[in-house]
Amino acid sequence: MQDDMSGRSTGDGSVTLSLTEQQEAGIAAGPPVLRQLNSVIRVSGKVEIPPQNIVSVGMPMAGFLRESDLLPGMHVRRGDLLGILEDQQYLTIQEEYLKVKVSLAAAEPEYRRQKLLADSSASSVASMERARAQHETLIVTRNALAERLRLLNIDPATLGPEKLSPRVRLLSPVSGVVSRVNMNRGVYAQPGEVLFEIIDPGDVHLVLRVFERDLASITAGQKVTAFPASKPSQVLKAEVLLVGPVISADRTAEVHCHFTEGSNDVVPGTIMNAEILSPSVMAPVLPRNAIVGHENSQYIFLKRNDRFVMQAVTTGNSDSLWTEIREPAFQAGDSVVLTGAYALLMKLKNTQEE
Repeated sequence: MQDDMSGRSTGDGSVTLSLTEQQEAGIAAGPPVLRQLNSVIRVSGKVEIPPQNIVSVGMPMAGFLRESDLLPGMHVRRGDLLGILEDQQYLTIQEEYLKVKVSLAAAEPEYRRQKLLADSSASSVASMERARAQHETLIVTRNALAERLRLLNIDPATLGPEKLSPRVRLLSPVSGVVSRVNMNRGVYAQPGEVLFEIIDPGDVHLVLRVFERDLASITAGQKVTAFPASKPSQVLKAEVLLVGPVISADRTAEVHCHFTEGSNDVVPGTIMNAEILSPSVMAPVLPRNAIVGHENSQYIFLKRNDRFVMQAVTTGNSDSLWTEIREPAFQAGDSVVLTGAYALLMKLKNTQEE
């Protein structure tokens, strides 16, 4: 009789149990359930500064760094003095600017005089054109030199013969925290060389690594709850800003999140654990205990009368009770082991080893 049959493997990834054995193992089967599933995707990542919040500071012209008291970690405001540089070429530009201003002051009335004479036919048009060309050339030169002075943080409007100096001030272009000091006093800095790096910590981002299989469930605007790995009791709120388009070799992609609550004390580089709340969807689901892991894969058991066939599956979203089954699709009339799947797996392994 069937009740007297002992469990046996058929060698094709299935096992046969008698009714008595099924009852003893607590095996119950039924169809998969279609239900609305709210799921949480658990991931990890770290706090980072977006590139636009990192400012590299240097001088467009070379010079010796004569003064600077900055240290990494110091807070600075926009316009604060970062350092003082010195070079003869700074003095040369100021000198050229003042000379052009003097020449322009003399050329402007001469141009007006030549124009009046030309209008009254008392002088040739050619003389007026030469005066105009000289006047406009001096304006262009003055404006160009003024812009070069502004790049050196020198205000052309306040520059005078008594204020010439070979030293210029390097000012902070933003408010933030000094993250790097690349030069010490006395070093000759080349044009454009980064002397200091300043970050704006007020807009830190949470960058999470999400596995490829979960990316389809993540969209901009989803809510995120994050916990520092070193202080899991601290709760921070964030939301998904964008999903990175590049999948790395470990089959993960970056998901960038913007903090909405609790990020004031978060330090860039902090390792974080996070939960992404996935939107609810109608999906075929099974109880979490109906799915068993074996050799890095996940399986369920399909019931075929008194035979139980192990079937590899691809899972999706899950909550505390249910797990979505994405592949393969269930067929009408499928009966799935809902309880006792682990006992079947052990029975299958034991009979295969005998």
